Amino acid sequence: MKAVVLAGGKGTRLRPLSLDRPKPLLPVYGKPILDWIIDSLPGYFDEVLLACNYMEDEIARYYGKRDVGVDVKVVEEPRPLGTGGAIKNMESYIEGDFVVFNGDILSSIDVGRVVDFHVKKGGVGTIALWGVEEPSRYGIVGLDEESRITRFKEKPSPSEVFSNLINAGIYVFSREVFDYMERGKKTSVEREVFPRLVDDGLYGIELDGYWIDIGTPSSYLEAHEIIRENTESKMLENQEVGGVVKNSCIYNGVSVEDSCEVFNSVLLEGAVVRDGARVENSVIGSQSEIKGDVRGSVVGDNCVIGDSVEVSGGMRVWNNRMIDKDGFEVV
Repeated sequence: MKAVVLAGGKGTRLRPLSLDRPKPLLPVYGKPILDWIIDSLPGYFDEVLLACNYMEDEIARYYGKRDVGVDVKVVEEPRPLGTGGAIKNMESYIEGDFVVFNGDILSSIDVGRVVDFHVKKGGVGTIALWGVEEPSRYGIVGLDEESRITRFKEKPSPSEVFSNLINAGIYVFSREVFDYMERGKKTSVEREVFPRLVDDGLYGIELDGYWIDIGTPSSYLEAHEIIRENTESKMLENQEVGGVVKNSCIYNGVSVEDSCEVFNSVLLEGAVVRDGARVENSVIGSQSEIKGDVRGSVVGDNCVIGDSVEVSGGMRVWNNRMIDKDGFEVV
């Protein structure tokens, strides 16, 4: 069986981290998002097809050097085709049922269970569903007593909400689904394909555990926290940590000097936090330096410092600001 991962997005809301690396290769708890997805596949999957556009060469280079236990093929989109167009672009590689993943989802979803459910129901498609408290940011669905999807609404307004079940970004399709898409045309599977499938056999299976859409600095931080809480292994060991560090993920080669405070943050490889500095609820990129001295720099409140950035002593970076390696704010 084959898996398709939609990995072509630019990750604009995670800039500047996604300026120098494709979003699907952003590490979460020391491992790229794509690796988490690939590792979740049951053993009967024989190939993973990566639908890529932005920084396709970086993704191809990464998987060209690694053995991940399954064949990985990078399929380039000549231009962005949307989620539906990207799936249609895979048609020549697929012979039977297949699974599709959004490339920015981290979850505990049992993929094998979704596949088994799809086979049992015999429809054109099955969507993994997740219950949330605030569904208006997502695509919601309504189910009948047979788990058949009867209604679908993408990002409803508060008055349009009829369900708390959202599209979790994992689908199982029969090959018949390609008949609902046009080759080379930019298409949204959520807005254009799913509504057409409702009358022809589209099912949903509700799951639980953990699930997160890694699209913003706050959700990137949350993803690290979720994995930290759900794994027994230590993350990384090659760090020099002084000061006060709480509820944070510290990557290899990081140095946190004495008299520092680091709370609820992620410090990527080689980052340095100098004496007197404070980092809170933020991401510090690889090889970046947060200077301290008597003026004590402060980085906090969902900020992102890109790779190889120097934050001067006494500087305050606050309230969702994003700073790139040239010192410019990313908007």
